[in-house]
Amino acid sequence: MDLNIIGNGFDLYHGLPSSYYFFGCYLIEKNPELFMAMSKWFDFRYYSKMRGYPYEDFEYGVENQFWSIFEERLGKVNDNAIIGTYDYDLGLEIEEYDIPMDDYLLADEIRKAFVLWVSETLDVKSNYKIINEYKRLGLFNMIFSNRDKYVVFNYTHTLQCVYQIKDYNVCYVHGECTGEEDDNLVFGHCNEKRMQEIEKIIEEYDKRSLYQAERITQLEHECLLKFMKSLQKDVEGCKVYLNIFYDFFKEEPKNINVFGMSLSDIDYPYLEQIKIRWPSAKWRFSFFSSKDSDTIDTVAKKLGILESQYDKFEFRNDESNNIAMKIVNDLGIVRYDQVSTIGT
Repeated sequence: MDLNIIGNGFDLYHGLPSSYYFFGCYLIEKNPELFMAMSKWFDFRYYSKMRGYPYEDFEYGVENQFWSIFEERLGKVNDNAIIGTYDYDLGLEIEEYDIPMDDYLLADEIRKAFVLWVSETLDVKSNYKIINEYKRLGLFNMIFSNRDKYVVFNYTHTLQCVYQIKDYNVCYVHGECTGEEDDNLVFGHCNEKRMQEIEKIIEEYDKRSLYQAERITQLEHECLLKFMKSLQKDVEGCKVYLNIFYDFFKEEPKNINVFGMSLSDIDYPYLEQIKIRWPSAKWRFSFFSSKDSDTIDTVAKKLGILESQYDKFEFRNDESNNIAMKIVNDLGIVRYDQVSTIGT
């Protein structure tokens, strides 16, 4: 039995438009107010061109530096969007020194929009139909078996719809798209360091009597902390869920095959969990570029995987862009210019 780890690169390989660039485009089309609010809270560029003075008109753009690392950037909130704005934007009502705060609706709106993006543009039957048309041309030479197990970090059903893998062999680490608006799809940041810094600021205010202005600033930091926590990825909870899945294995996996994972810091705890559980298993890592190959060596060393214990294989589909464009056109997805951060 093999254990296959499936990342977003797997869906991209098959032509699904699952890069976060398309989530940015989706927000511009479906919820431009949310897109603009996010540009303020996360300080990213929202336009490609400005016209008139003082910039009375503009064309939307999708900033590469934000959307290419969307989840990581959720942990880097623009403090100026909160600190010093108390009653103006945050819904705070001043009554002596007690300032009740409304729950932040922005985080909920982001989650709802994310769920809709996945269900309306990614996990769509017509997408899999297009992918299977290309598969019949012999473009995908991978073979997957129901004798193996699959840990999927995506929300889609590519394995089931393209390779006929049974649901009981698949574990959705971050949730499965069912098409319902209340789907619990896990995404977010892991910026624990920044949240600890904010907690210390709040604790310092707690140690002394406060003037009204200081009390407001303290509550603004509480607001900031609450917002960041609402967009934090619960890695430990996901690991507990994975352990339950692993406990049902009838045999130990001989090979750990990693498809389309970025191997970023956010992925490391899951790989470490596997390495600790099955220390003698062989590993196979996919790579798309030479930079990916170097990252594999770094991560393998950090995990304590010996050079003789892992291999690397190129994971590239020359037709993936053509498939993606066919899907994009079929769904009528509007694309916007990709832009750089102002000043770069």
